[in-house]
Amino acid sequence: MASPNQFLFDDTGKPLINSEQGIAATSEYIASLSHHSPDAISWGWPEQYGNFAKGGAAMTCAFSNLPKFLDNAGNKDSAVTGKIGSMLPPGREIDGKLVSRSVLWLNLSASVSSQAKNPEACYLFLQWLGSSRIYAWMTANPGGYFDPFRLSDFSDPLVRQTYHAYHMDVVRETVARTVPTINYPGATAFHNALDENLVAALTKAKTAEQAMADTEAEWKKIARRTGEEKLLEAIKTNKEAWPTVLDPIA
Repeated sequence: MASPNQFLFDDTGKPLINSEQGIAATSEYIASLSHHSPDAISWGWPEQYGNFAKGGAAMTCAFSNLPKFLDNAGNKDSAVTGKIGSMLPPGREIDGKLVSRSVLWLNLSASVSSQAKNPEACYLFLQWLGSSRIYAWMTANPGGYFDPFRLSDFSDPLVRQTYHAYHMDVVRETVARTVPTINYPGATAFHNALDENLVAALTKAKTAEQAMADTEAEWKKIARRTGEEKLLEAIKTNKEAWPTVLDPIA
């Protein structure tokens, strides 16, 4: 909605979601429901994957492991094996360039408890698991849960075989166009407030304008509860991680 980015907050911590851009994005989100399966609003990712595997959708936005599981000759329940493609996220033309953005959902992390009897051994074990060769091996496991995220993962032969070369190259380029989610104090509350208002807009309980106005009001309350002084530095740091890649118009 802006070049190179439309941020969620300004440098003073003011929410920017109740704006022309925020309302337009919400309106487009509502309009997209007409192209979804009738039950999509109540689905989680398992239902989404099952529907796509049966050929119930021509296109979907999913975790990077979708081709690993569904473009797989060993998955007899998938009707789309050999028929899946992977593309960069869609974009918007602004000032003669294409602003194409995806989202990075911060992943699970491993920690060592302060109460651990052998904290150093625990740390060394996690270090071993996180090493390039071992992590890539776990990622390449056909039934594994981990997804590739490092340059070494994208070039690893086993990972490229499991996730498919056509997909790994696109995921690598998508990472360069990826926006981090809210990852500062109050993150869960910020996300929940937006989620609740988007669902209300999707179900026509609220207009796009009302949904964004209510989201802004809730975000301001969350900021006051959390402590606005705690948020400013976190918002600034988060912005520094946003991409600046602009693509030529094909």
